[in-house]
Amino acid sequence: MTRERLGAYAPSKVTNFKSRVYEAIPNEKQDRLDIIFYHNVSEFAGLHQAWADLTLCADQPLFFQSPNWLRHVLAIRNDQGAENWRLCLATAWRQSRLVAVWPLLVQREGICRIARSLDDPFGQLAGLPIDQGEDASAFIVAVTDHLKMEGLADGVMIERVADHTDLHRALENRGAKITFSDQSAVVDFRPHDNFQAYLKTRKPKTRKNLRNARNRLTRDHGIEHDIITGDGDIRSIVDQAFKGRLVWMQDNAKTAPAFRDSDFRRLLSALNDSPVKDSLIGFRLRSGDMPIAVQWGFLHAGRYYAFISARNPKFDAYSPGRVHLGMVLEACFERGISVVELMAPASAYKMNWTDESRRIDDFGLAFNARGYLYLDLWRRNGRSMARRLYHGLPDSIKRHVADLTGGRRAS
Repeated sequence: MTRERLGAYAPSKVTNFKSRVYEAIPNEKQDRLDIIFYHNVSEFAGLHQAWADLTLCADQPLFFQSPNWLRHVLAIRNDQGAENWRLCLATAWRQSRLVAVWPLLVQREGICRIARSLDDPFGQLAGLPIDQGEDASAFIVAVTDHLKMEGLADGVMIERVADHTDLHRALENRGAKITFSDQSAVVDFRPHDNFQAYLKTRKPKTRKNLRNARNRLTRDHGIEHDIITGDGDIRSIVDQAFKGRLVWMQDNAKTAPAFRDSDFRRLLSALNDSPVKDSLIGFRLRSGDMPIAVQWGFLHAGRYYAFISARNPKFDAYSPGRVHLGMVLEACFERGISVVELMAPASAYKMNWTDESRRIDDFGLAFNARGYLYLDLWRRNGRSMARRLYHGLPDSIKRHVADLTGGRRAS
């Protein structure tokens, strides 16, 4: 059986769901709300357009919940088999109209089965495509109760949830606990009529330093800036950014979940032939044939989602990351992009260009003792202690630890 249907309101399984829906929409003809779980990738086609429409919300970043992105992730995952995970796409319907989607998978984590965002560890921002007027908290209650009561998972772990979004509020209302927090940098062009007006929001000293760095780089090396959109081949930019980021991580004794995943390299290599190819955009600052800095990401619903950037350390004296980011932002403004998602962490070079950041939180919700051991004792407490111990080690030892935990696996 590829999908499971929860009867409308099923009071034994969906606590207080009926009353909440009646309060939101009193019209009796629209009262029925069905929760359906899909476990088969082949059923995505029938959901595609309605699902894509739900991700076009102007006020919330939802690219990583779009069907095109997730079809690509699942295609890569399916190539490697599905021994340790199961698709669990939760949807809500009013009659024949799709009104909410929560893309999940249930993955084995040691002795536990944990429900996570479908694109973990590759996605950058978790979210919830849901129709305006629907009760996000009621939907999350329905889904998590089903996962718990049917024994499908021992808990839920959702990472990188932006504050003040439907999913963040719903998880808080459900009683999920924050296990880790960070800041994600954001550039919002909407209040500004032109890019020069935006530049005036930067401190005069910052503008002067960045302008001088760009002028020195131009004078000493003669620079060109390439911009390649989805109708072109940006494989070289994707490859340069990946390799540059990997070298930087290794040199600085750092690691990241996506880079530890053996599927990540395949996912990136296949982007130009994937369902998200038309969303791709790449930026490359170069001197002749030598890259100085590269960055690429995705365009969706008036936003640019920066995914991977890298710089050539030979040009560090010119602050190439800061200089190139300014050129990227100007290019985005010229293309009518209203919001640039620079992602976490809110590094200094990003914050040179913006004063705005949003908090992003990791949430954990345990259903039983196994889930509690993993999510509360390890993810919430043990991992924080391990992170502090790791950062206190000498760099030589940290590099060795990163290698042992798969830090070089993505290469």
